[in-house]
Amino acid sequence: MSKRANSIFTCFPFLFRSGTDDECLKSAQYMLSTLFLRLGLTFGSFIIGTVADYNQSLPLYFVFVVTNAVLGGVIFVTHCFCNEVVSLKKNCQYLL
Repeated sequence: MSKRANSIFTCFPFLFRSGTDDECLKSAQYMLSTLFLRLGLTFGSFIIGTVADYNQSLPLYFVFVVTNAVLGGVIFVTHCFCNEVVSLKKNCQYLL
């Protein structure tokens, strides 16, 4: 197990299970590393949407829609790269 995985399980011991393989650990590490990006985008989208609604500003509504589209894309991409089944199917397609 890598040094980074040990530090993650030191901070979050409830994530550790005795039968966990390296693929599962790699997936969990990737999800934790992208967590702050997703949280930041979610918070930014919330703030922009709140201000746009309060000010009834059309340009802010546009920024809010674009921010939500980016957030949806980030969530989709991180899910696809972190999900083991999707990763295996993606790797098998490249082998064919």
